[in-house]
Amino acid sequence: MMKRIYALAVAGAVSCSTLAQLSDAGEPTLSEAQRAERAAVKQRENEAAEAARAALRPEVTKSPTTFEFGGGTLGKFIDSIREQFGVDLTKIGTVPESMYLVQVPKMQMEGGKAPGGVQNTLSYRNVLALYNQVSDEPNVGIGRWIMKGGNHSVHPDVLMLVPSRTPEGSDYNVRAFAFPTWGKAGDEKLRMVQDVIREQQHMLTALAESGQRRGLTREDAQGEVNYHRATGIMVVQGGKIYVEMASAIIQAAKERADISEIPIPPRPEVENE
Repeated sequence: MMKRIYALAVAGAVSCSTLAQLSDAGEPTLSEAQRAERAAVKQRENEAAEAARAALRPEVTKSPTTFEFGGGTLGKFIDSIREQFGVDLTKIGTVPESMYLVQVPKMQMEGGKAPGGVQNTLSYRNVLALYNQVSDEPNVGIGRWIMKGGNHSVHPDVLMLVPSRTPEGSDYNVRAFAFPTWGKAGDEKLRMVQDVIREQQHMLTALAESGQRRGLTREDAQGEVNYHRATGIMVVQGGKIYVEMASAIIQAAKERADISEIPIPPRPEVENE
């Protein structure tokens, strides 16, 4: 029994030794020429893959210090980006065919100056950011560039142009309220309501300019209140959000006046028996 165990152990040791030698030898059936050919094929595959990636995400070939566009269609704007930055936006991003005839205004941009008076170069991303700022203005309708990711690379991970969307609340609205006034007290109440509306309008305009409320534009906060004294009617007109805000203030003032003007009957006296 002991002899059999010893024989198996020896056989196992030989097998392990043989496997180790084969592993160290690598591929003994390949000649030097075959190994060199295999390495060359692998290198060519890597170069082809790198070329394919470069074709999909081309590098920026130009770094200008200024950008100028004389105005025209979106197609001409894209051509101008390609000529001045060496980047084809249609290859690295998505541009709807229906927007190629959109009229883009004239643009001029230059890089700031670094310490020592050296002019900084521009990136096409800077120009697209300026494009989006123009698009935020009311009634422009040139679309907006969506750029996501790629903060540490030449190009964003996602680049696409989307059509301009008319913000909800930008429609023109008109509302009228009965707001009769009598004497100095009525005039003072009217003045206070107009002051509150004006103050809230300034707050809406500041929010629209700061961009803290997505979708809120300056047009939404524009409007006016006109009071027709002869008829006692107050007319509010302007952007939907402005009209809603002013209407709520006027209605609150009317309800407060109604409540305060309700006569309170005197408390009946109780006769002592």
